[in-house]
Amino acid sequence: MTTLAIRDSSTMLRRNLLHARRYPSLTLNLLLTPIMLLLLFVYIFGDALSAGITGGAPDRARYIAYLVPGCC
Repeated sequence: MTTLAIRDSSTMLRRNLLHARRYPSLTLNLLLTPIMLLLLFVYIFGDALSAGITGGAPDRARYIAYLVPGCC
């Protein structure tokens, strides 16, 4: 049973890597979207959202620590 799962997983990995090689824009989109969202939420909406988390004065450092676990 596990050999079938390993074989199926390797087949899907090979297919995904072929798609990534054929369509580099999708790979860039996959990598850049989370980074852009993080920058958007930290630097554009960060003060408003951090005020809700800290219960008053905006604190961007505490908001980043909340948003990215294991970062700080």
